[in-house]
Amino acid sequence: MNKISEIIGSPAISGLQKRENAKSGLFQQNLDAAKINQQAKANPAQCAGLLSVPEAAFPTIHEPLKSIVDGTEHLLDMLENYSREMEAPGKTLKEIQPLIDSIRQEASRLAAEAEKEPGDDALARIANECALTANVAYIKFYRGDLV
Repeated sequence: MNKISEIIGSPAISGLQKRENAKSGLFQQNLDAAKINQQAKANPAQCAGLLSVPEAAFPTIHEPLKSIVDGTEHLLDMLENYSREMEAPGKTLKEIQPLIDSIRQEASRLAAEAEKEPGDDALARIANECALTANVAYIKFYRGDLV
């Protein structure tokens, strides 16, 4: 039995080669048009306006507000550590107690700092909510809700 690749003397189908040449030319034209379109989109001279960002889009955080942001991040990290410690099967409540006490102190400090700092109300609200969450965790720990 002959394989298709071994058939040499097959009769040519009329018009097939003309159609293949026409199709390949059309594909090449579309490919060239797409390349030109891509190059036009990627031209840095046209996109130069997008590269400059106005300064007002990113407000600068002043030093007092930065301490509130840092304190909030630190308190959230402490709460995350507390959550991991509570899930650890080998940890006792006596071992976790110093962590929850330091969380309470950090929450009190953060709430006081957010209270006395005028200005960004949204940041103060976030800091107060974080401190409130920490105080709820403290109360639940000492009330025995987690046993």
